Formats: sequence, C-alpha cells, structure tokens
Amino acid sequence: MHILIVDDEEAQRTLLAGFLEKKDYTVTTAASGKEAIEKNRTAGFDLAILDLKMPEIDGVEAMAKMKEIDPETDFIILTGYGTVESAVEAMKLGAYDYLNKPINLDELELMIERIHEEQTVHRELEVLREEIEEEFETGSFVAESKGMKEVLGFISRVAKSDSTVLIHGESGTGKEMVARLIHKASNRQNNRFIPISCAALPETLLESELFGYERGAF
Repeated sequence: MHILIVDDEEAQRTLLAGFLEKKDYTVTTAASGKEAIEKNRTAGFDLAILDLKMPEIDGVEAMAKMKEIDPETDFIILTGYGTVESAVEAMKLGAYDYLNKPINLDELELMIERIHEEQTVHRELEVLREEIEEEFETGSFVAESKGMKEVLGFISRVAKSDSTVLIHGESGTGKEMVARLIHKASNRQNNRFIPISCAALPETLLESELFGYERGAF
C-alpha cells in the first residue's frame, strides 16, 4: 500500500512517515498541496493523508485536484482544534475520514487497515467482474446493488475454500452462473466444470449422490 503524507510541518511528516514505514507501508511525503498534486501526476497512491490547513492550497483543494488525477485514491484529513466542521465538509466532498491533531497513531493505524481491507475487496470484485464479462461475453454484467456486491464478495471468499457449496434460488436467477464463477475463481479452474440437470436424474440416485448411501441399500 502506497501512502502519501502531506503536511507543511516537517516534524509531523517525519513522525507519520517513520511510524507507517515501520508498519511496512510504502511512504512518500510532500510539504504542500501543490507538491502533493505534482507527485500524484507521476505516481499513484492508494491513500493520501492531508493536513487540512496549509498555505496556498489547503487539504480540501488538494484532495479535489488529486481526485481528478486518480479517483481511486482514498483520503484522510488531519484537522486541528476548531476546524472539525471543515473536516466534515471534506468528507462530504469525498474524504474517507478525518483525524484530530495531535494524531492518535493507534487510531490512524486502524483506519488505514480498514481502508486497505476495503480497497482489497473492491479490487477483487473488479477482477471478478472482468472475469464474468470475459466468461459470458456480455460486457454488461451489472453488480451495483448492495445485494449483488454481497453475492460477488461471497463468490470470491468461498472459491478459496474446499467446502461443498449449495446454491439455491428461483428459476432464472443465475445459479449456474454463480457455480461457474466459483469454479473459475477456485484452484480447480483448470479442471472441467460439469453441469448436471438434477431434474433428469432419478430421485433415489440424486439423493445418494448428494447425501451418500449405505452399502446394500439398493
């Protein structure tokens, strides 16, 4: 995870950079909003931590310009006493959250971990969406609703396990599509996916295949 720290106070930049580097994050620093924007033009950042009050270009303005360059970057705004309302306004404009100075480093670490986790899930969903579109060649798989995003997240998680999965739902809701996606995202993707019509199997045979049977039962 690449983090950009933007603060006109050198001591604050040094403190945060040292703390985050010890946590194995890649860290870049900038002493002004202008420098942050320039660095963002040549390097991508997963997260930018910006001081709200800076000369020339403040944290909110810098965030707006950086979002134009890379909309995927998340932002944490650092605010001093008496500027909380401005920080809340920054959140309305797209900041992930804000922290009051002096910074509680444990709180900062937890916030970054949460951002990292959410970004990881988002990227996994995007990869899965691309696989869906490639697999079915529709180019129009839509997963914007909360329910469908939960389904994609479930597919991503369950595909990594060796557990048996039961998919149920009404006719036409895409059960086989989900099964194919689980297979495609699993470590068994190089093996054949064999769909079977349960309706075409005798009831006793289907029951024994799904739940097993005792020797001599037939």
